[in-house]
Amino acid sequence: MQRGTILKAARNDTKAGLIGGAILAALCVAILGLNWKYLYNSFAGPIPLTAALAQSPGAREWVTASGPMLDTGATETLTLRLRRLPFIKSTSTTARYLMMPIEGRMLLVKVDPDFSGNVVSGRLERLPSDLIAASDTSRVYPMYLNAGGGGGYRSHANIFVIIAVPLLPIAIVITLLSARSSLNISRYKPIARLARYGNPMGIVTAIEMELSAAGPSAKVGPLWVGPNWVVALTPVLRIFKLADIVAVAAVTTPGKKSKPATHEVWFWVSGHMLREPIEMTEQETRAVVTSLAAKVPGIVSDDPKKFGDRWDVDRAACEREAKTRRTLPRSA
Repeated sequence: MQRGTILKAARNDTKAGLIGGAILAALCVAILGLNWKYLYNSFAGPIPLTAALAQSPGAREWVTASGPMLDTGATETLTLRLRRLPFIKSTSTTARYLMMPIEGRMLLVKVDPDFSGNVVSGRLERLPSDLIAASDTSRVYPMYLNAGGGGGYRSHANIFVIIAVPLLPIAIVITLLSARSSLNISRYKPIARLARYGNPMGIVTAIEMELSAAGPSAKVGPLWVGPNWVVALTPVLRIFKLADIVAVAAVTTPGKKSKPATHEVWFWVSGHMLREPIEMTEQETRAVVTSLAAKVPGIVSDDPKKFGDRWDVDRAACEREAKTRRTLPRSA
């Protein structure tokens, strides 16, 4: 390993995080910008309906109204036919149309077939052009209230907005943290964790010198394995002190449909709450596990699921067992 390799990998990671976070944030902002009317109504609505809104609502679409309603007798129906037996059909009513008087004019209201009462809430929509042409505009408003679907406005859920709203703050946090780490690489998490052993930048230099002295034999699959340290440069930087690795396991996940199986080596490391999986080829997983087993007695777990469950319940006990195992004399 050459001098500066670890810091180069760290800078690549923070750059990728900065670019990825910024792109994701921009995409979320664009989605929310295009759907600003939906957001506005979600927070401001439902707005009490007035004659002015029924005439020209502008951005105010989600409204609520109450009052007497007249049944027009008009309904919306859906006809279903069997593909193999087209002469057999089933027709069902999907909506009813009522009229509500508001300040001397009538507002068409679309409701569910089983609607009853005198309070409705939904989205104001423009009447189809053919209905406007056939209506007396002095008596009927150019908008109608779509209160069907069991909730009107809320029934028209915008999946893009629902996804973008929680993703935006996450993207902003990723961007800010990546920018912060880019300005001071010692704040990047894998390097910042080295502070428990001394000056992080000095530790990085010592690791690179150790792995450089170990020569090509230290390169095992995608990892660098030295006498004291294990380093993964891709897909993201990971640095483990060999003495802190509690257990490792080779894990194969069967592929689905035409996808091939995936292979990973799972690391359980003291001070890390969650396991650290690193994906590699099947041959590489065998080489990494064999190399680590030769350096640390009992480090390989044959049942990763069972060990993972124990780790989640009592990490301290797993760490104590690993420390005890390391102090036992190795058999010849």
